[in-house]
Amino acid sequence: MTPEAQYFPPHALKAGLAHEWEQSIGPEEVRAFAAVSGDFNPLHLSVDYAAMTQYQRPIVHGVFQLGLASAMAGMHLPGRQVVIGSMQSQFPAPLYYPCQVVVRGEITSWNETTRMGQLKVTVMEKASRCLTASVFISFGYHEEKESCVAETSALQTPQEKAYQDGRHAVLVTGAGGGLGREIAESLKSEFVVYATTRLSSGNDGSGLNWITLDFDNPNWRDGLEGALGRMPLYGIIHAAWPRPSRSSLITSDLAMIEEQVRHGTRIPIELMRVLFERSQDQGGRFIAVGSTYGSKDPNLHLSAYSLGKACLENCVRLLAPEAARRQITVNAICPSFMPLGMNHATAERVMLKEKALVPAGRLCGAGDVLAMVKYLIGRDSGFMSGQILALTGGKL
Repeated sequence: MTPEAQYFPPHALKAGLAHEWEQSIGPEEVRAFAAVSGDFNPLHLSVDYAAMTQYQRPIVHGVFQLGLASAMAGMHLPGRQVVIGSMQSQFPAPLYYPCQVVVRGEITSWNETTRMGQLKVTVMEKASRCLTASVFISFGYHEEKESCVAETSALQTPQEKAYQDGRHAVLVTGAGGGLGREIAESLKSEFVVYATTRLSSGNDGSGLNWITLDFDNPNWRDGLEGALGRMPLYGIIHAAWPRPSRSSLITSDLAMIEEQVRHGTRIPIELMRVLFERSQDQGGRFIAVGSTYGSKDPNLHLSAYSLGKACLENCVRLLAPEAARRQITVNAICPSFMPLGMNHATAERVMLKEKALVPAGRLCGAGDVLAMVKYLIGRDSGFMSGQILALTGGKL
């Protein structure tokens, strides 16, 4: 009798949902897999051959373990309606047989609106507790034919129509003014741009799709998800940042320090999770707007700001390897002193002093940042990830 696959309706899936089972693997199972796959490599089947290698004993096929991951996705979690989009696998240790393994699956992300998510599956040899396979599966849900037709016909909003016509969607945080607004405006001719601001902008005729978003609200992500609806995302440019105070770390208010650090750590991590859940097979782009006041040239008078921006740089570096599994690049653009945003009211003599320190003979401008954004969000930058790109005009 064919076993029946588990079924989780879309509303029942959530990050953290897990399942595991144990399975015995012996010579019969390995030979059966070899017969089905056509892989009769002696490392898996011949005791004498394996004894002459560094493994000394026959090992289970790596793809056999991928089959266990496929069984997890198709039969247990998420189960019956799943369709696998891609797999990324690692085999940190050989799996010797006969053995008993523990196969564990956990949903790491799920978006009910787009019906896309990620499943992590591990295979562990039970006796030694040795991890032998780690598999990340990107999946979606297939639907009944009638349901698919109904959902397709429901794509009525202008933004969704533009996406259907081939324009990818990007999200720009902190677009209420300054550099964030410049970035959003520069992208709207090529992308469907969702722009966030703390104050409601409504339909101002700019061609931007405004989202009122306050990162101080603990439920900000729910609001963002609701505003995006079912739109897939190709990119996120994270330009939002709280205004810093001019003080040292010792004299700064601790809550303000925590706010600066949160914008460089937790918020970009949560934004990346949104991008993970909404990105499509073509991958995506995550661009953070940092500052040379981060790691390169910390400013003692803006210590909390420098600390937050330095955290942002390390967050970018650590996110990049994870995001690469989904063909998403993660980079930071770090301009030096700019005469806009928090510096727009800076005295002229200070501007001249800053300019004199730049070998290029001018201050960094919005156009310099926009040129980097245009490159990083384009297809030609697909292999550049985890980079902190300082715009200094030659200043060491």
